[in-house]
Amino acid sequence: MEALDHLRSRRSEAQREPAAGDLVKTSGGHRQQRRRSGEDREDSGGDLHQQPVGMGSPAVAPYGAYRTADGQTVVLGTTNDREWQRLARDLLGRPDLADDERFRTTSGRAEHRGFLDAEIADWCARHDLTQVQSDADAAGIGNARFNTPSEVIAHPHLMARDRWRRIDTPHGQVPALLPPPVIAGYEPPMGGIPALGQHTDALLTELGVTEDDIAVLRAQGAAAPTPG
Repeated sequence: MEALDHLRSRRSEAQREPAAGDLVKTSGGHRQQRRRSGEDREDSGGDLHQQPVGMGSPAVAPYGAYRTADGQTVVLGTTNDREWQRLARDLLGRPDLADDERFRTTSGRAEHRGFLDAEIADWCARHDLTQVQSDADAAGIGNARFNTPSEVIAHPHLMARDRWRRIDTPHGQVPALLPPPVIAGYEPPMGGIPALGQHTDALLTELGVTEDDIAVLRAQGAAAPTPG
């Protein structure tokens, strides 16, 4: 009975107290939140739920990807109140936004994310990428050009750093990038891409499957055919 009473007591405590990690505090004036089943809800009953926002962050605003006058995409934004003041005053030339009480705090800017994104998008659309990045650098605002996969592949930095290798495939050699870590004196192995079923027999044999059983599996379509 004592053990049963103890279990009931512990269960009651678990229902009253949140588990470690359930309480999440974010910086910049965000209120304390309790996380349950992958969803965020504010203990205060507010309507601000953290959901994915594309290239941006649900915790800070403005922060995102914006099209420029020359058809490029720039990623820029702020992570604190000081950066917001620099972005509004020095980059956009909009002291009215910097002085607006609605945008004074991180939570206020996140609440008006759509409005601020539209203002920044309008400014970026009137300047080419080079100008946007130059002005952002001068204002101390983090920024980057958004590269498409084909632009990443063609990036001169990868060639300059000797990051490309050629590997074998069943249809000939193809270029492949080395893994990101660089370790002095170590060349990561870059094995070829095997053909479908190339290692089936060896793996099944290693697991103790006999040749006759492998043949049965192959006849049933449960094992890949031997590459031609």
